Amino acid sequence: MTTAPVDDETPAADADPTCETIITKGTVEALTSQGWTSRQQELRIGDTLVEEGLMCMWADFSTPSDHGQMYGWGTVDERTSETAQSNLQRDGWLRSTEGDLVYFTEDPDYAIATDEDGFGMTYEFGDGWVKFADTKQGLLLIDWKG
Repeated sequence: MTTAPVDDETPAADADPTCETIITKGTVEALTSQGWTSRQQELRIGDTLVEEGLMCMWADFSTPSDHGQMYGWGTVDERTSETAQSNLQRDGWLRSTEGDLVYFTEDPDYAIATDEDGFGMTYEFGDGWVKFADTKQGLLLIDWKG
């Protein structure tokens, strides 16, 4: 009988999310190889604080620049999710759905940067969690399961 090798990089099930674990290992390697580091903040959706969340800004903080990437993840209860989504819609974010997932994307007319499909900053709401990235395509790099 053979067993699969143990992946020492996989966080324990009870581990807390960090800027290095919410995104894929390859993304972390690509960012750090450019000399980028991360700074962690609380995750807010407008004026709604996600108690069990984090926002990560990745950049080269040794050089003044507006170039960086943002990734966020957090757990949300139903009430917090509903409040945040209602506030995003009130503030002009564009709502869409794909299966059970709900997306809120900033109006592309006001976006600083967009992905190749024209999406800027985007929140993805699932069952008990929310993701955030500076583009909708960037959400694919967040693989934290919580």
